Amino acid sequence: MQTERDLMLRASWAHLVEGRTQDSIAQSLGLTRAKVNRLIAECREAGLIHYVIAPNARVALREENALKQRFGLADAWVVPQSETESGVVRSVGIAAGAYVMSSLEANQTLAVGWGKTLDASVAGLQPRRPEGNRVVTLLGSMVRGNGLSSFDIASRYARILSAECCYLIAPRITETIAESVQLRKSAHIREAIGIAAEADIVLVGVDDLSNASTLRLVGQFSDDDVAELMRAGAVCILQGEALGLEGNTISHPLADRTVGLELDKFRRIPKRIVAAAGKRKVESLRAILQGGHCNIVITDEATAAELLI
Repeated sequence: MQTERDLMLRASWAHLVEGRTQDSIAQSLGLTRAKVNRLIAECREAGLIHYVIAPNARVALREENALKQRFGLADAWVVPQSETESGVVRSVGIAAGAYVMSSLEANQTLAVGWGKTLDASVAGLQPRRPEGNRVVTLLGSMVRGNGLSSFDIASRYARILSAECCYLIAPRITETIAESVQLRKSAHIREAIGIAAEADIVLVGVDDLSNASTLRLVGQFSDDDVAELMRAGAVCILQGEALGLEGNTISHPLADRTVGLELDKFRRIPKRIVAAAGKRKVESLRAILQGGHCNIVITDEATAAELLI
């Protein structure tokens, strides 16, 4: 009888080395496609397999240079365009993980956000020996976990990088401003926010306000919340702050109800990476870059083309 480890290795070898589809692998191993997908992900996280993407593995240098010039960025990485939305998330995520690997030096701190792209970024990491690194969450977390929270992502990063993990243990958004103010008085929360403020690198995704956004799908915002934000001119949320089309901050009670690193302190982190792609992300990504909130972007060819129009 095959063990779980045997199945992990067989599924991963067939997919990554032989280039077989997950449907084909599922049929030959007598498993569901979902099971095969999970086995491959677990194999990567266990350090049995990993992607190695060299920092100079660039295919769109013209677009990268144009993005850097247009938005005054420190760096840009544009990956090949994928035919599916899931493929886009996967490609950009893996590139983001690889970028972090090439940038994070010994004794440095990495702050992470949440979402599907950051979840995918874990596959771009490579196990390393302890080098005095720390991984810290930028915001409080969600009540219901789905693997996409900053807690989940920070834990996985820390495990693979052999780093210390620091958690901001609080709800991401409180019901009232008074509750947020009270939580911020906690020594534990002040310590976590202080560690995040001292980070050397930060990696975030894009919280857009579309109907398909993860922010809405996980129940963080109600339809009324989103409608109110959009009426005020907001296109996305970054560190609890509502941003307008030009990246300007829009006054809204949401910022005062958010428990996490404030946007002005976020902007002081030296390397601020935003990883996102897809048509519904363009407007929000442009706002983040236009406002100077992040100085490194990782995206795909189609999104880069839209940003440069």
